Amino acid sequence: MEVRVATSSDVQTVAVTLTDAFASDPVWGWAFPEPAQLEVWWRFWVASAVPQEWVRMTGNGDAVA
Repeated sequence: MEVRVATSSDVQTVAVTLTDAFASDPVWGWAFPEPAQLEVWWRFWVASAVPQEWVRMTGNGDAVA
């Protein structure tokens, strides 16, 4: 399995993966009942972290950290 540093072109893929992972979480689900709202925040946070090379992902984005 390839793990790599996410780039700016990966922000949407990473945001979608994290949204899917946290949409039914008790805290995130309560704070953001609409997944589209949660995705906006994940996109913002991921886009802020990518320039520092803090985001890792598998090649296709099925797993992110």
